[in-house]
Amino acid sequence: IMQVCQKDAQAGISGDAGAAKEYLKSLRNGPGRTTRDESFSNLNDAFAQCAARFLKDFQSRYGQVHITSAWRSQEDQHNVCPVAVPGKCGGPDSNHTKGLAIDEYPTSRNFDQLWGFAKQNPQYGVCFPFEGGDRYHMILAGDYGGETQHCKERGYADKPCSGVNFDPNSIRD
Repeated sequence: IMQVCQKDAQAGISGDAGAAKEYLKSLRNGPGRTTRDESFSNLNDAFAQCAARFLKDFQSRYGQVHITSAWRSQEDQHNVCPVAVPGKCGGPDSNHTKGLAIDEYPTSRNFDQLWGFAKQNPQYGVCFPFEGGDRYHMILAGDYGGETQHCKERGYADKPCSGVNFDPNSIRD
């Protein structure tokens, strides 16, 4: 656990979130991508903790995962996906711009294993809304946006990970 100053703690920034973001940052730069430091510091704290727990456990069982994208600025998102394409990218309202999505790539290339592990372990509270389309895209489970409906349809958890309080008001662009 990382220490945080009193003002950060009062604002809801925890040492757990900082440690989670550092762990996620250590997984960056998979095949063909370079992810900047602010892409991790701008992740939603609850999502960072859920994603870190999920990826640590997955990697301990199935091998390395690389993060190829995390938080994106509106400009970066526009360059990646200027308009929404169902099942492929979220356009300007992507969960990436809210700090609620990461794209990862298992070195085994076994996405079915990654998705299955998420479904079998709802305590991690993460989901992959576009299996087969944007297969890399992982978001926080719960009722706060359009992508989560796709998660429910595919059998994922319907709430964020246990032990982390997620405040939908904490979502920011």
